[in-house]
Amino acid sequence: QRVLELEVHIDRRTHAYLADHSIAGTVVVPVGLAVEWFSRIARAFRPDLRLRAVNDIRVLKGIKLDHFEAEGDRLTLRCRQLSNGDGALLELEILGAGGVRHYRAQAEMAKTGAAVEPRLAPQPILQAWGNAKIYGDVLFHGREFQVIETLDGIGEGGISGTLKGVHEAGWK
Repeated sequence: QRVLELEVHIDRRTHAYLADHSIAGTVVVPVGLAVEWFSRIARAFRPDLRLRAVNDIRVLKGIKLDHFEAEGDRLTLRCRQLSNGDGALLELEILGAGGVRHYRAQAEMAKTGAAVEPRLAPQPILQAWGNAKIYGDVLFHGREFQVIETLDGIGEGGISGTLKGVHEAGWK
């Protein structure tokens, strides 16, 4: 069975914006970045298909970047195909030192050019966010990582708001 593994090297020079995503002085990889990596490896694994969705995202063990300020940390992205047909279902993983599994997910791939019915998630029932301060009270993000522009509501089923994109935030 074919497997694609890619290595990611992370340090202050390559991912400076992550310095503002730290807990107790240790930089940690945000889930959103893990999902971005998953989407990239899925598209690289099956360039003949298009990415439909990244599903079943599991945080198995958060990723602490203990060497962010020095030589950096290395992670391995792994992708393998679970099924084939009109599209493909891919298994995705992020591994750390010693092969420790940090994240796991699945990618749904669809034929390029094929009409794909959007699958909309049911809209959660949300309560108004109110005037509570987001950064400093609820979230630990430093200035460079403060990308939430508005919060429209929050509830057991989710949260709704507006975020800055990576270009507007100045990330590469």
